[in-house]
Amino acid sequence: MIKKANLFIVGAAKCATTSLVYYLSQHKDIFFSKIKEPHYFCEDINRQHFRNNYKSYINRERKKYYKNGWAHILHISSEKEYNALYDLVSGETVIGEASTGYLFSTDAAINIKKYNSKAKIIIILRDPVDRAVSHYNMDIRDGRIFSKNMLKEMMKDYGKKKKGWGISNLYIELGMYSAQVMRYLEVFPRKQIKIINYNDLMVDANGVMNSICDFLEVERCDFLLEEKLNVASKPKNYFLFYIACKIKGVVPAFFKKNIKKHLTENGGVFLSSSGRSELYNIYREDINKLEEAVKINFNWCKENE
Repeated sequence: MIKKANLFIVGAAKCATTSLVYYLSQHKDIFFSKIKEPHYFCEDINRQHFRNNYKSYINRERKKYYKNGWAHILHISSEKEYNALYDLVSGETVIGEASTGYLFSTDAAINIKKYNSKAKIIIILRDPVDRAVSHYNMDIRDGRIFSKNMLKEMMKDYGKKKKGWGISNLYIELGMYSAQVMRYLEVFPRKQIKIINYNDLMVDANGVMNSICDFLEVERCDFLLEEKLNVASKPKNYFLFYIACKIKGVVPAFFKKNIKKHLTENGGVFLSSSGRSELYNIYREDINKLEEAVKINFNWCKENE
């Protein structure tokens, strides 16, 4: 008998979905795919057009999965391979995965509904400017971008003619939540969708986790919530970090493991207040549409009003 997923954390990217999976995986009645983000239902995301550094990352994740049985992000297209992600389910009532591409994808909501019309959907949303800043810092940490001029790079990416998941970085576009969320509201009954404000998770993690347990109809439990995952870091020296990232494919494994340890430090690049204002001006109308659609006041961009 095929064991089917009935929980999808669909995003948004850089909104603590990894931490949410880590927390929920501690529950005895909840099982998560060993590929956190299989992206199986994103038929509109064309893997053939991925930019080179994203392809390289996915290829590394694929090798890690077949070696260790776990990976963060892959793009699975085979039904057999997707079903196999749940072979180890043993009595858990909630079976889930957490592909952040599902929120941005124009096809995923409909495809998930076809796969399991009773599925529950969790969407966690973060102030879109904070999300973009976190996204940019992740790309710096992972050696995908090397410029400290965050706003310039974001606007350059935003202005590209050829854009898409895995093609451009989508620093700004991923935070245009209203249309993305509406795709789920139009397909699934509201009672099957839980929308979480990232700020609430940061301020009252226990309260949010209890509300998620209630939503999933599982017993509340004590979650270990202290660990922070996917935290930001930045190069101590951008030139040395750039060189190290360029040569890491041809150096011994022990060197690659120590690149981040010795050449980066905690923290990230900051966006100026004027830069934040410029981005908020881009997002404000979309935030208003989102709040009206979901009847939630997120209290974003108040500092600039």
